[in-house]
Amino acid sequence: MVDDVPETASAAILLGALTEDTSPTRARAVSRAALAAARRLAPRATERGGLLVTVQDTGGDFGLDGGDPARAWLGGLAALARTAAREWPLASVRALDCARGGRGPEQIAEVLVTELTVGGATPAVGLRADGSRVVPVPVPAAVVPDVDQSRVGPGSVIVVTGGARGVTAAAMRAMAEEHQPYLALIGRTELVEEPPGLDGATEEADLVRSLASSWGDRADGPPSPAELAAEARRVLAVREIRATLDDLRALGSPVRYLSVDVRDEAAVAAALDEVRRDWGPITGLVHGAGTLADRLLADKTDEQFDRVLDTKVGGLRALLTATEDDPVELLCVFSSVAGCFGNAGQADYAMANEVLDLVASSQRITRPDCLVRSLAWGPWHGGMVGPALAERFERAGVPLIPLGAGATAFTEEVTGSGAATRVVLVAPGTLAAFGVDAAPDEHAAGR
Repeated sequence: MVDDVPETASAAILLGALTEDTSPTRARAVSRAALAAARRLAPRATERGGLLVTVQDTGGDFGLDGGDPARAWLGGLAALARTAAREWPLASVRALDCARGGRGPEQIAEVLVTELTVGGATPAVGLRADGSRVVPVPVPAAVVPDVDQSRVGPGSVIVVTGGARGVTAAAMRAMAEEHQPYLALIGRTELVEEPPGLDGATEEADLVRSLASSWGDRADGPPSPAELAAEARRVLAVREIRATLDDLRALGSPVRYLSVDVRDEAAVAAALDEVRRDWGPITGLVHGAGTLADRLLADKTDEQFDRVLDTKVGGLRALLTATEDDPVELLCVFSSVAGCFGNAGQADYAMANEVLDLVASSQRITRPDCLVRSLAWGPWHGGMVGPALAERFERAGVPLIPLGAGATAFTEEVTGSGAATRVVLVAPGTLAAFGVDAAPDEHAAGR
């Protein structure tokens, strides 16, 4: 075993997620190291092929039963493998979930060697502690309305990250229209007044021109194009947030906006204390915050990984820690199909969303009275999908989820019942829901 993958290597088996240290901090370090190893392997794997095997212990079924909540934070490596398989068509890539189950290193090593030598080419395989072998497969899962125990109503206090802009805002409008809960929206943008003279500018290009004219005589010199573009985007973001707040109030929901970086646990805890003081205990969480930093594995940086993973995974951790003593009846996280299937250029995003899926499954066990949903969305028509990315999806034949249809699907899910926590939503028109199950696989005998 080595700590680092040499740049000359053509094969790597990543064992870091078998660690006995299950803390979220350790899990983050394991995921970061795994991505760094894949980055070093990427140039040769892209050109000549090779081998990448990720190994984790999340119960031997990729965390589907949620039976070991502490290990859920280690679940991102499978999504790294799925993404690598898409970026390296010449390589052999596999993801294994091997439950340790009290077995020693020698026994685990024997199980892994057996799987790698006679287990075939199945991309993802779970190896349970009892010797059984399972393969995760998507299965249809109908939405069943929960008519007797709605978790959302006029008295509910729902905390929402990323809910003031984009697709999460559309979902909140649908929730407010139907249920009128109290909504506390958390976002990083500060609601400061925009510079004067911009009322007639509604597009980024118009704002840049107006700002260039009004800022031309600054004492410290004219602004750079990058500064102008950043200020224009900030102005548009503030306008969008204010419009969302106005819409939610008009639909009957008391609403407040808290300018907080969801990655800052102390700041999140303080903000939620403020919500409790004014509105009472928190009864629901919707974690929609996210960011992209798309690059192929060979070009992915640690800084990009940190930003993407900490927003999704660190943000969820902050919310769960801050609400341990609240009567939370609804937990909904906005995940992505990138985690379920991998997506070229989005290794960090896929890993983050896969962790969200596993943590959601574990929360169903630790919070038995809470309705838990992890919505693995396909691409929406809006939000982080800008014109360039939308065009790329169109060329690839991937339809976008219309805002209205996605928002309706969200409300149906958070008022539904049933045990499934992982859902894939595909657009348009035929918004289909799939749970993810672990089917027994008899391919390898004697295990």
